[in-house]
Amino acid sequence: MDFENEFSENTHGGSMENETKEFPTLESGVAAVQQDLSVWRDQHRDERALVLVAGPTASGKMTFVSRFVGDQKYTFLNLDRYYLGAEEQLRRYGKVNFSPPSALDTERINHDVEKILAAKPGETVSVPVYSMKESRRTGEEDIEIQDVIILKGLYTIDQVKHDTPFKIYIDAPEDTLLARKLKRDVEERGMTADVVRSRFEQNVRPAIRDYVSPQKNTAHYLIQNAES
Repeated sequence: MDFENEFSENTHGGSMENETKEFPTLESGVAAVQQDLSVWRDQHRDERALVLVAGPTASGKMTFVSRFVGDQKYTFLNLDRYYLGAEEQLRRYGKVNFSPPSALDTERINHDVEKILAAKPGETVSVPVYSMKESRRTGEEDIEIQDVIILKGLYTIDQVKHDTPFKIYIDAPEDTLLARKLKRDVEERGMTADVVRSRFEQNVRPAIRDYVSPQKNTAHYLIQNAES
């Protein structure tokens, strides 16, 4: 199987669905989406809101989610839970690369999203538990469902099939991405700086260009996050 091209048609085939709103800072983007979500919820009281947050690694997606949620009781699902483990990637593709879309279990993602959207507030849905240090799925756990569902991941806009007016892309310069990734992966994931730099050049940078960045074409919000 062609590991790099498995998702190319889906990634590059989209066209601009709606006018994209652009914001120069994370704070301005957070405020705008919060306001738009409030208006939408007033107009769609019987519907569950689905918010998709995509963007390159270390762009600040989790920071956006934290500031966006604040003290609200929302359901949050990190699509990092859906990575295929190293052994499974070797079995399927003959090599290990966590950067392209095919490194994630898209079928399970959409299965779980539909279950989440069908569940009533207060009910629970089982989702995978994934260990970044062990590079494998380690089990399952239940998450409680609320009226607002937030999904975060590299390819959330492309991989989640359920439509929503809240497709958000968080962006940052590539040198900023590398600096943040070095700090995170060395401190939190036990990698060496040389390994992080090598993987960024060989895997991450090409994936950003070929798969991640094209999601801007179908995002409703494009938010810059160049903060150091």
